[in-house]
Amino acid sequence: MGKSKAQEIRIRVIDRWLKRGNYSNSELMDRCNEVLENEGRGQISSRQTIVSDIDYMKFTYNAPIKTIGKGKNTCYTYSDRDFSIYNQELSEEEHQSLKQALDVVQRFKGMPQFEWVDEMEARFRFQSGPSVVGFEDCQYNAGIGFFSRLFEAITQKQALTITYQKFLHSEPIVYSLSPYYLKQYNNRWFLFGRGFHQKTLTNFPLDRIVRIERCNHPFEATNVDFDSYFDNIIGVTVTKGEKPEPVELWFTKRQLAYVETKPLHRSQKIVYKDEDGGIVHLFLIINYELEQLLLSFGENVKVLSPTLLQDKIKERIEKSLQNY
Repeated sequence: MGKSKAQEIRIRVIDRWLKRGNYSNSELMDRCNEVLENEGRGQISSRQTIVSDIDYMKFTYNAPIKTIGKGKNTCYTYSDRDFSIYNQELSEEEHQSLKQALDVVQRFKGMPQFEWVDEMEARFRFQSGPSVVGFEDCQYNAGIGFFSRLFEAITQKQALTITYQKFLHSEPIVYSLSPYYLKQYNNRWFLFGRGFHQKTLTNFPLDRIVRIERCNHPFEATNVDFDSYFDNIIGVTVTKGEKPEPVELWFTKRQLAYVETKPLHRSQKIVYKDEDGGIVHLFLIINYELEQLLLSFGENVKVLSPTLLQDKIKERIEKSLQNY
């Protein structure tokens, strides 16, 4: 079983102090609890926890830990003060785990701010061989060059002035805002931010951004929880005041099989099935991305409710037919 985060912290602290001298179980526990508290984690109250950590270090890292004294007077130290578990070469298992992690991180390879992926791969001299995992690639999309600057501004809470070119507009528009979040959808990146003294968020596709400049206006924080902000939608469009509502869709038997294995939304439920198809229930906000998704299913889907969504899809299909 792998180490928990709390145990990783304790072992890091114990390793550091054993390099310095002789320390009792209680002293090591106090040092560990100081760091655990600073990192917002629960403290330990049993000396046996430290004993278990030391045994783990001996067994897993072959740490040269020497025991001095007995009972309550027992102290621990490294017999070799130059030793550290963090100076050891990676085991084959650790090497393979790191390689697998880098394979996942490589989805960002080539993007600004993630040049370290190439450096780390070279540093560990991984011989990857043929690729076995593929991700959607967006590193060549227009606007991706702004990713690094936006990422930095968000993390450093720096206000920005953005020059933005809307589709079908001849002149660009200038926005000054506080940037909060970057989200990828449908192989495009979007910046979410809020203009000064405004109450609602705005999103900007990176491929429509022309220029980014630093703004001297103070950064205005947000209380939006982006971990849950997109829970009730498909895509990135959240309209102020709109509430999620029930949506019922009928799918052909063939399409239903795909929808079952790849749900349209976290709220999806299959409420009826027969030999011809089935009915899917969703609970979400109706937006443009939902319409686009339903249109992509063509003749394999029918909107049963609500009427508003049904009418929108019908109208768009009729307009599409006028092109032929």
